[in-house]
Amino acid sequence: MNDTAHKAPDSHSRRALLRAGAVLAAGAAFHPPAAVAAGTSRRAMADYLREDATGLAALVRHRTASAAELLELALARTEALDPTINAGVLRHFDLAREALKLLPRDAPLAGVPWLLKDLGVQLAGTVTTGGSRYLRDAMASRDSTLVARYRAAGLVTFGKS
Repeated sequence: MNDTAHKAPDSHSRRALLRAGAVLAAGAAFHPPAAVAAGTSRRAMADYLREDATGLAALVRHRTASAAELLELALARTEALDPTINAGVLRHFDLAREALKLLPRDAPLAGVPWLLKDLGVQLAGTVTTGGSRYLRDAMASRDSTLVARYRAAGLVTFGKS
């Protein structure tokens, strides 16, 4: 058996998984979670889903949306989808809300909600497991250099995956 024949089923599986993820995301765009629908319009959720990080930053910069609104949309989206996709998000929602108070308004990505990968970076006051049960109690006493740069860029970390 050659390598191409061996890899074909795996690439098909990945495609199917990506397609399923896109369907889930599209479905959530048309049916925002109740928490979002109660406090934010369906249009706001649709706008949020359509934009990338630079687009979200532009919404904040042009005062079309506030950083707090974007954060609440991200939190509601996380609550709605994480049980389905099981990304294992470690939620730091209160820390994110506090971080909004220190947000550098002139930063290039000011107000963009952000998830950290829980691997090799430290977010002060949170556990950094690196995916290991052995490190389940490893509390970060400071931000790593990368996290400090994310903050300086204006990203609002609301959890880890």
